[in-house]
Amino acid sequence: MSEFIKSGIKAKSPKHLDKFLRELNELQGVVSSFYRGTTDSIVVKTDALWSEDVFNTFFEGYDDVDLNCDAYDEYLKHESNGIEEFRLLRANSVALIATGQRSFSDAMKIEESLRNVKAAIITGDWGTGLDILVNNTPVNESFTQEIKNEIILKIQTYINNEYILLHP
Repeated sequence: MSEFIKSGIKAKSPKHLDKFLRELNELQGVVSSFYRGTTDSIVVKTDALWSEDVFNTFFEGYDDVDLNCDAYDEYLKHESNGIEEFRLLRANSVALIATGQRSFSDAMKIEESLRNVKAAIITGDWGTGLDILVNNTPVNESFTQEIKNEIILKIQTYINNEYILLHP
């Protein structure tokens, strides 16, 4: 029996790491494998049929898994930021109602206009939210072009600054 250790493996997403270890455990000759978080390494125990070359070859594809982990983590961040953005939008609307700058009725109409945009953004899909806002969200007496433009600018700025995986 042999033991191999691959260091420098960052566990960015438990789901993706579990999938990777399951795939590793299904390989012929693998007796067991596990992630050692204290050293950021994966330890693999194999029967005598494995060599260091075979072991290293398997990890050549790990970058693809790592990219999936990055995407997973990015969407967690985008979801959290989307929820926060709509909390701020709601708080601003309440403040405008409280100071008499917006009626409750207008606030409700604005919220209704943004329903589909909000649904996309709070699930981390800021690009989809922007597309819905630009192409499928008409202005009206409450949801004015000025309000729409402000929100378009916020979303576009967020995408430009935060969509790291889209920037090679």
